[in-house]
Amino acid sequence: MNQSQIFQDFDALPAEAQELVSALVAFLGREHPRSKSSRQKSAIPLTDEKFIGLWKDRGDMQDSSAYIRTLRKNEWG
Repeated sequence: MNQSQIFQDFDALPAEAQELVSALVAFLGREHPRSKSSRQKSAIPLTDEKFIGLWKDRGDMQDSSAYIRTLRKNEWG
């Protein structure tokens, strides 16, 4: 359902039903406020994230697939 259809359906409702819908929308707006920080936050390039390269000096994780295979084998046999 698109926004235009929602407005048309709302306009077709009787006045009492429009008041109920308006109250519901106001309630939901209070329960689920928009986060200003999430809207204003700009995307950080993945390569600039602090966790990238966190384990680059660990010799046991040079081949990540082999490392996971070893973990699984040790855990599950």
